[in-house]
Amino acid sequence: MRLLVQATSPVSTAQGWQLLARLLNMTPRKITPSLVETFFKVAGYMLVRVYRNQAHKLVRYIRLTYLPMIKNNDGDKVKLELLLDRYAQTGNFEKHEGVEPGP
Repeated sequence: MRLLVQATSPVSTAQGWQLLARLLNMTPRKITPSLVETFFKVAGYMLVRVYRNQAHKLVRYIRLTYLPMIKNNDGDKVKLELLLDRYAQTGNFEKHEGVEPGP
């Protein structure tokens, strides 16, 4: 099983996917945009590498369906929107320091 970060992390991409799915299945709260943004900053690169089209669909769902469900329009929601807009333009997230090298 591929890891999100080097062998020092016990978190796999599958566990990351499950965490994000559970978060998105909950009603959005004030902290939700910050949690999702942090998740993608840390694990987004590997999530896209491992899950490819499914990850693209998930990000699209968040941008088009989930974000409008978030009532607050504070800085955390705006930062998440900017991160997802950048992803929409490039098709990937930045590689976080410590992410295992890939082929």
